[in-house]
Amino acid sequence: MPPLSMWLCIAPPDRRAIRVWLPLFLVWLLLLPIGVLLLIVAAVVDLAFLFTGDTRGSYTALFFQGLDVLASTRGLVVKIRSTHTVVDMTIR
Repeated sequence: MPPLSMWLCIAPPDRRAIRVWLPLFLVWLLLLPIGVLLLIVAAVVDLAFLFTGDTRGSYTALFFQGLDVLASTRGLVVKIRSTHTVVDMTIR
């Protein structure tokens, strides 16, 4: 399952922290048609390679592995601390 939300906190040392909640599920709804088109193109390319006897890798498998990597980002926590700014990002 892909990540559904992201919390972002940016805190300059001399000012108040800025906290933002970003709903990633809305981004996924916008990217769904593009993903479906990419899957169709990958399947057509794989069929063309199958009929020509080419031994290249499967683009459809690459598409699904990319989705697996995307789903693996769920639970990611990034904390960057410097003398100028503190940035915390949590993907849920």
